[in-house]
Amino acid sequence: MIHPISNVTWLCGLYQIKDGLPSFVILTKEAEKEIRFIHDRMLVILSEDLVSDWLIPDAASEQYVRQALTEMVVEKV
Repeated sequence: MIHPISNVTWLCGLYQIKDGLPSFVILTKEAEKEIRFIHDRMLVILSEDLVSDWLIPDAASEQYVRQALTEMVVEKV
């Protein structure tokens, strides 16, 4: 089990190893209205309670991405 570390932002990404070479992608989505002035895209951020599930190699990642896309809360600093 992964133990939560305070002040960590968990980003959603996918990877594969093909022909012995690793490749990866960091998932993005349309920016929330509070930060569109910075950029029109933003990273998909995973909540801490889903991190252990996300890291399971055979997990249904589509389910966790859907949750990450809908559960995000943007806070003004």
